[in-house]
Amino acid sequence: DLVILSVFAAVAATFGRVVLASISDKIIRNKILNETTKNNIDILKNQIEKKKAFTFGFFLSYAFSPFPSGQLFLAYGLTDLDLKIAAIPFFIGRLISYIFWAITASKVSQTIDITSFKSGAIFSSFFIVVQIFAFYMVYLFMKIDWKIL
Repeated sequence: DLVILSVFAAVAATFGRVVLASISDKIIRNKILNETTKNNIDILKNQIEKKKAFTFGFFLSYAFSPFPSGQLFLAYGLTDLDLKIAAIPFFIGRLISYIFWAITASKVSQTIDITSFKSGAIFSSFFIVVQIFAFYMVYLFMKIDWKIL
């Protein structure tokens, strides 16, 4: 059943992102970052706390995008904010999108010959470049002077 499969996939995706954000908070923020960087990130944290509805909407809409979400949760974990504000809308968005794409892919696969497509796309150059770029964006996130911005 594609709906049940989608529910399990959305739970797993959300759980993985929550674990990543928790590790980001517990290890990177609390053991690696210096006080200056923490204080800088806390300026952004204070702004995000004031806009919980926007944050909810952002994570909901981001869950529908094709962009990598691991780095987003890594950055969110650095803020030490409540993970429910990010995890709940992310789960809802992923659940809806997974159901849609599973049903769509099932219908499309019935009409085309899927054996002609290449496998191994996860190791493509584009994928690797996107992942490196996304990690670099997290690094830049820590270096932005949020007080000035």
